[in-house]
Amino acid sequence: MAGGPTERIRTLGHIAHLVNAGKDLGEVLSSVVTAVCQRTAWSSSAIMAVDETTKQSLLVARYDPMFATRSNSPERWALSTSPTRQVLKNRQPLVISDAQARGAFQGYREEATERDYRTVVLLPLGASDASGRGLVLSIHAHTVIEVDDEEIAFLETAATLASLAVERAHSEVLEKRQYQRLQTALAIHDIAMEQVLTSEDLESFADLANAHIGHPFILIDLTADLLRTGGGTSVTTESDRELFQTLAKRLKEKSLGKFDIIEELSVTLDGRPDARNAIVEPCVAGGNVLGGIVVVTDQPLDFAESATALEIRAALTVLLLRRHTRFEARAETLGEYFAHLFAGGWNDPRAIVARARHLGVPLDRPARLAALRVPVSDRNVRTDVLHALTRNLSRVVPGSSVFEHESEFVVFLPEGPEQRISPAKLMAQLLPSIEWISQVPSVACIGDMCREPADYPRARRDLDVLLKLAAKTTRTGVLDKKDLGPIERLVALSSAETLKKFVEETIGPLSENGGDQWIDTLHQYLLNNRHQQATADALGIHVTTLRYRLQRLTDVFGLDLNDPNVRLALEMALRVRDLTGLN
Repeated sequence: MAGGPTERIRTLGHIAHLVNAGKDLGEVLSSVVTAVCQRTAWSSSAIMAVDETTKQSLLVARYDPMFATRSNSPERWALSTSPTRQVLKNRQPLVISDAQARGAFQGYREEATERDYRTVVLLPLGASDASGRGLVLSIHAHTVIEVDDEEIAFLETAATLASLAVERAHSEVLEKRQYQRLQTALAIHDIAMEQVLTSEDLESFADLANAHIGHPFILIDLTADLLRTGGGTSVTTESDRELFQTLAKRLKEKSLGKFDIIEELSVTLDGRPDARNAIVEPCVAGGNVLGGIVVVTDQPLDFAESATALEIRAALTVLLLRRHTRFEARAETLGEYFAHLFAGGWNDPRAIVARARHLGVPLDRPARLAALRVPVSDRNVRTDVLHALTRNLSRVVPGSSVFEHESEFVVFLPEGPEQRISPAKLMAQLLPSIEWISQVPSVACIGDMCREPADYPRARRDLDVLLKLAAKTTRTGVLDKKDLGPIERLVALSSAETLKKFVEETIGPLSENGGDQWIDTLHQYLLNNRHQQATADALGIHVTTLRYRLQRLTDVFGLDLNDPNVRLALEMALRVRDLTGLN
């Protein structure tokens, strides 16, 4: 059929040459159908694509010199009338001895009659077109001929070489595309860096990322509690606090990677749990996790996509670092200023107010101080707490400031007409988010109103006393100065050892000899201003029994309850015992 061995070798050699020719796919397919027919007895050939979506067999390339000038020939046929689907499915050659004879493939018979060919061999190419559709090679003869095993072997070899040429063409296209994307990724470095060095706007940066990350994504800014989405993602809204906390926790658990690890991300959307496959990458600078990128995808990123994502992350890290550095510089400056204010002893109060105005602190308005003790030493955690306090307070109290002073977080809360919430209630609302960050119970204390610079040193000292009281009484939550009476102040200012000794010396014998009965009797007696009937009623005993107990307190323990000094000492000991939990 294909001539002698020499012609066969030449034909195969010509097809093999296409494998290394580096041509585009259209040229390769056109060359294949031509090479199969040259130097052989085959008169024409074609390559068909099997499109299961449209259920059609589509003409991709054709060599038919006899009908080369015809332009109105059909180029698609229903798969039900074509043998191409069968060939592709079975992956075996199909020989049709006479395509014009009556058979199962009506559409093919019409084509054979129109173009005057008889014997046909169809072979699967083992390759696909640019749309991923399987290809079938069809070779035709104008006469009915016998196709022997040797001819089939020759055609199969030609088809194999042709498939290699097609794959090589695909590879060339992919390499060019990857090269272009890699060049784009490298160019993104300059574009992204230029943007973040001139602007700290996360919204604009999200637009930049949207143009280059080919997947849904979320940008997380832990320095400002912000989420920004792109790529058509619908996994979040800016108000989804639970999602933000989920992503923040995950980012802080992660190490820097190369966008190569897909994991399941469990989130809650519209009150319903949901799971997405995603790549989670943090932005880290100086050991601090400042934010990160979440790429929502079920497939690993290819080399160019990873390179692009790495450049986007690097630029986002610079943006977040600029915000973080500016924030820390301001917090440090505020800390130094208020430390000077709290120290007192300055010569010119007007200079203090002027300096405050320069820092954006409205010291010329009435204001309160609040202090928070967050018992955690990790520097990164404390920085996160400072960020959270600053962000949340700035939204509800314009002109507020937050800084660290003597290992505590101090808040400056100026009064204003727009303020609709009390300082105590505001601190109560803030504590849950602070405790979520630190993972430890915390206490917040509210000070008196300050109206001039001279008020601040005293207000700061009062807050310190409140915090000491909270520490000794294991109080958490919000503590106000109204909770600080004379005994509470004594507890706050005294050492734990002194308090313990005072309680033991004053009421210790009562606990050791009769326990709670004597303590309860004494407590109710003093609480009811020594009114016996009221005390008996409170204890649920007869007044005669009460008198017996009071007499025993005098006889056994030597307590003169008529002595005001004795009563004061007992009242203080009982109060200290209740406050501190001493037994």
